[in-house]
Amino acid sequence: MVHATAAWRYRAEHWLSLGYGHVHLLPDHVLGQWFCVERQSGRMRWDRPVAKADSVIGVSEGVIIASEMRMSGPATYSYGVFAISLETGELLWTSHFAGRGGRAFLKAVASWFGIDFSDYAAGVRGSECITAAGRILDLHSGKELRLEPPSAGEKWPSFWTLKSPAWQLYGRHPVDCGSGRILRHGLPGAPKKEGVGPDGTFNLFLSDEQGRPLWSFDIATTGHHMGGNYFSYRFNDGFVYMVVSDRPQTVPIDPRQPLIVKRNPVHYFLWALDIETGEICQKVQISEEETTCCRIEDLDERSVLVSCGKAALLFNRMAKPQQ
Repeated sequence: MVHATAAWRYRAEHWLSLGYGHVHLLPDHVLGQWFCVERQSGRMRWDRPVAKADSVIGVSEGVIIASEMRMSGPATYSYGVFAISLETGELLWTSHFAGRGGRAFLKAVASWFGIDFSDYAAGVRGSECITAAGRILDLHSGKELRLEPPSAGEKWPSFWTLKSPAWQLYGRHPVDCGSGRILRHGLPGAPKKEGVGPDGTFNLFLSDEQGRPLWSFDIATTGHHMGGNYFSYRFNDGFVYMVVSDRPQTVPIDPRQPLIVKRNPVHYFLWALDIETGEICQKVQISEEETTCCRIEDLDERSVLVSCGKAALLFNRMAKPQQ
């Protein structure tokens, strides 16, 4: 569970995240696109734009490795390697090697759609990073050290490949909770397609080693609402943390076209569901005023990071459950 009162709040000069990136909890820092604050105090270290880079791949030895996410027609793809100082936000070096991809036909099709098949960052480890083409670059200089097969990048850690229990649950995969118990989306006996969705559907159940349900939870029975994406809920250390609202978070722009919606100003709350009991054991109000955006940016065993509105960041430390 979390402390009900935020340890600190930070208001960024701009949107908290750009493109496909979001805000990350690091051991001693909180990193967003593009700002850095001290984790313990919330004191700003730097807040400055970094051209183009909008997707953090990883951080090591004081260097942030990022790529740019581009869209061209029907395609979304990554581009380039950007190295940024964690301490100052200074752009240290870039690498845009254009050798990725081998078949001329595929390159011609990509070019027709306006896609630049340049290399991009795939993972970070120690003082090196690996690219999608298998180039190993020195983290501090950008110098190419050696080549490895492109498939080697699958074994390098990145913010996108670290499959925590939170990511497993979001990916609709069963999560092992110990003693043969399995946590999964859905309701006992319901079709597998049910569980979580953009329409506000959200339900879970825990089963024992024989597959028998121990409890089930359905947001529809609470009178509150959820968004349903990864920023709406996270599983961590025996609890499922959920951002819920007192009214639907989206409403139709025109009643005659119910699928075309806009954001609805609501009050947001952070709930903690105890997987031992299936009960909501904590309810914390996040927003005193109505707002149209609230999400869990990151969390770990020490704290949870919640954004509220376009630029407000709230940092709450974890608290031990009351006996």
